[in-house]
Amino acid sequence: MKMKATLVSVLSLAMVLTANSKSSDTSSSSGTSAGSSNYPGDLTKGRHLTIYVEGLADPSSGFFRVLNNGAQQAGKDLGVDVKYVYPASVDLASYTEKIEKTIAAKPDGILLLGIGDLDAVAINRTDSR
Repeated sequence: MKMKATLVSVLSLAMVLTANSKSSDTSSSSGTSAGSSNYPGDLTKGRHLTIYVEGLADPSSGFFRVLNNGAQQAGKDLGVDVKYVYPASVDLASYTEKIEKTIAAKPDGILLLGIGDLDAVAINRTDSR
């Protein structure tokens, strides 16, 4: 259920970015795509945008690989640089520290994953090793 909520968050971000693209495209007659014909308009408006995705675990396997792959593809499609970052350990203090470092980097956007059961993520992380 928590993984579904995270997936919904990622899809929501993509829909918001797409909606923003469509609304800005109505005021522009160019209709050029940032990276793909599926996304009309230029989301970047000539600027280089960076979005950080705050994961909870290494994106090398499982759900977090799917999350990272989807975010990277959306970045390519939208012409946005996507950086997937995650804490060294699965605990609230490490996650908070990673978020603070991301904020200090001053990206154009940050996607945060909801923290539910950190123990479940930690168990999943150790099982995949």
